[in-house]
Amino acid sequence: MFGYARKVASVVIPGGLAADESFPVFMAPASHPVTIEAAHMILNADVAASTAAYATYVLLNGGTAGTATAAIGTAGGTAGFSQYVPKAFTLTDGSGQLDEGEVLVLKYDETGNLTTPEATLVIEYVDGLGSKRNS
Repeated sequence: MFGYARKVASVVIPGGLAADESFPVFMAPASHPVTIEAAHMILNADVAASTAAYATYVLLNGGTAGTATAAIGTAGGTAGFSQYVPKAFTLTDGSGQLDEGEVLVLKYDETGNLTTPEATLVIEYVDGLGSKRNS
């Protein structure tokens, strides 16, 4: 089932998130699975590199109820973010498949004390089973 063209979905994330907040950002169609092939976070302000105060964004397969916590990938951390520079998620091998009706959840994981800027999450996916599918 390889060879499908990648599709892109963008989600605007509000600034000022509470520490460790999670919310749904995408849902696989009811008719077929999709595979998350890549994802990027783009912040509208710098977040300095730090080991004391930093943000990590985590993509989770929330299952059909949106409450499961299987990690798909992470972006950010102590290296920080540069304004408007896309930061790629490191996707966990074999974790990108969302079965019919499963929800992709974004978790904002804050360490220390930050003022989070607005951001855009960009998701690249294919219909069916792509290269990052579950094994």
